[in-house]
Amino acid sequence: MELKLQPHKKNTHPLLAILIRGSGVEFWLQEIKRLRFDTSEIRMFPVPDITPNSIYGCVVVGIQLGHGDFQSVEKLQMVNGKILIPEFSILQPLLSHKDADDLFRENLHLMHPAVGLVELSAPLQIQDHIQTPALKSYYARQPLKKEVYPERILAFQIKPVAKEEIFNALKEKDSDESTSSTQKKIEEGPLSTGEKLKLEGLKLFFGNNENQGQSDLDSKGLSLMGKVIAKLGGLFGEKLDNMMDSLHQDMKDLEFRNKKKVDQLMDMLKNDPDEALKYAIPLDNSGTSRGGNNGLFSLNERWSSIDLFGRSSSMGSGRGSVQIGDHFQKLRQQYHEMALNFMKRKEFLKAAFVYLNLLGDYSNATRILEENGFYSEAATIYLEHVKNKNKAAECYEKGKIYDEAIKLYKELNLFEKTGDLLLKVHRRAEANEYYQKEIDNQIKTRRYLSASKIFQFKMNDQTGAKSCLLTGWRNQADPKDCLLNYLQFFDKKEDFENALDYVFKNEVTPYNQTTYLGILEHSFKNHKNKQELIRSQAYEIIARSLHKDKKLIHKLELFNPTDKQIFKDTGRFLRQS
Repeated sequence: MELKLQPHKKNTHPLLAILIRGSGVEFWLQEIKRLRFDTSEIRMFPVPDITPNSIYGCVVVGIQLGHGDFQSVEKLQMVNGKILIPEFSILQPLLSHKDADDLFRENLHLMHPAVGLVELSAPLQIQDHIQTPALKSYYARQPLKKEVYPERILAFQIKPVAKEEIFNALKEKDSDESTSSTQKKIEEGPLSTGEKLKLEGLKLFFGNNENQGQSDLDSKGLSLMGKVIAKLGGLFGEKLDNMMDSLHQDMKDLEFRNKKKVDQLMDMLKNDPDEALKYAIPLDNSGTSRGGNNGLFSLNERWSSIDLFGRSSSMGSGRGSVQIGDHFQKLRQQYHEMALNFMKRKEFLKAAFVYLNLLGDYSNATRILEENGFYSEAATIYLEHVKNKNKAAECYEKGKIYDEAIKLYKELNLFEKTGDLLLKVHRRAEANEYYQKEIDNQIKTRRYLSASKIFQFKMNDQTGAKSCLLTGWRNQADPKDCLLNYLQFFDKKEDFENALDYVFKNEVTPYNQTTYLGILEHSFKNHKNKQELIRSQAYEIIARSLHKDKKLIHKLELFNPTDKQIFKDTGRFLRQS
């Protein structure tokens, strides 16, 4: 039998091999690598050239030819699993499988116009031609982690100031400390005999005696006696002015010391509230002040600086209280006025300091802080003084201090709120865990509709939402709203009709068919293009139920609003039955 190759317009056999022209193993392997063939899955057969002791190329078998750059190689067809021929050629005469088995018993053969018929008997052992380079020992040094900046911001929140820092920023000084230390203390009376005489003399000199009229004073504030003394002493001009300034200050200091300590404090609060706050005493609702020394009221500096949380945790413990009698209300009023003045000056922390530390008015303190954006401070008051975790969490949330808010909402078992904030800090997986907890709670209390909204709008789980609504319908928990919301998931006419058909066949029973009829009535009015299926289902339910309630025949009118004759027909039916 003489075999010949003839050109053909198409390939009649599968392309399962390639022919790489060239005589070097290195070149063959480079081509195989370029074509991304796995050397462990292919066989390579060198092909001799017509010149003795020369190589024409290499046949690669065991491949699947897909898309790729095969321009530098020849594709080969596999004929009956025995012989390879070039693409777009045909073997003449045609061989049957039996002929191929008889002619080419064991090995593959290549029929090629350049080299003729070649037996491919011995595949190339690739490993014999690859030399693995010797590995050298080396020490790897790992580079430091570089700072990577995110390409986009996914979440934003504010880190809170530690409570310890807030409460330790300013502590009340211990009233029992010795005044010889760095603690400031206003010099206390009573005035000595000499100081009292000096005060009375200064009053006469400056005309501050209660019996001295204003008409007896000169332009410098000197009384008649003062003018005489100044004249006798030869005091005029600048010399007199300097002496008067000094004497005025002496008289002011002596008058201040001669007052009761509470009056001294009130004078300080009026004249220099910022400084006076350091000496202010906290009031309580029993008409006493806290922080005294064995029941005595002394003007000691109690606050190292004026900040919101000036009290230590031991505030008021073990130091007794001071009875201040009628001065309590006056002092309380003065504190209120001082807080309002701080508000006008927009010194909100000082105003809150007065309400919190001096008046014990947590309501006004937190109100001022929340209204003016001091959410972390307000939250701390709610936690430490009011013991209201819910309000504290709300303040943290307003201040974008989400980690602290999340922690409190978890403690309060407010699962949905926890999930909302976890989403804000881009923690979707954890948020879904808490949404699921909230859904479980709502299902336990038969709130299927609200549970479905969490599925739909917060977890983006449409399947869970639909399943939850169907469960509410089956369990008769707000069934009408559940099923109406279920049907809203199907916008297209075909989808809506399929959903309605499924519900009618699988979810409608004699116990809920009246409710379902109401749903059909609602859907009929709102789905003008889907009325045919709705009307047919309504007819069937009405027909089933007429033996129990003949008045249902009037429902036919609702599903045929343009049919004027049906009103007469239903009336005739009722009269005859």
